[in-house]
Amino acid sequence: MLSIVYVTTDTVNQAQDLAHTVVSERLAAAGNVLGPVASVFWWEGAVRQASEAALILKTRSELVPELIDRLQTLHSYLCPGILSWNIHSTTPDYQDWVQKETTPEES
Repeated sequence: MLSIVYVTTDTVNQAQDLAHTVVSERLAAAGNVLGPVASVFWWEGAVRQASEAALILKTRSELVPELIDRLQTLHSYLCPGILSWNIHSTTPDYQDWVQKETTPEES
């Protein structure tokens, strides 16, 4: 099964850096950086607004816990918004491609 992992970052550059790292490490097959996005949220007792970037990562469901751990380690936020959800349908070719690209090559 495939999953999507969504994470917000403070800049497009940070989202791109995160995407490059986790794709290079084969924790995700691909990432899409969207930005800027306007975010409204509670933080430290007040409603805040910020310009952020959003990163959408495609991966295998079994990699989600490791991917989230890695994103938390790399992220600049104290409490990064990282969410995931399972994909219930896609094309067989895309499913195969994500599987292939998130499986480390044998030496």
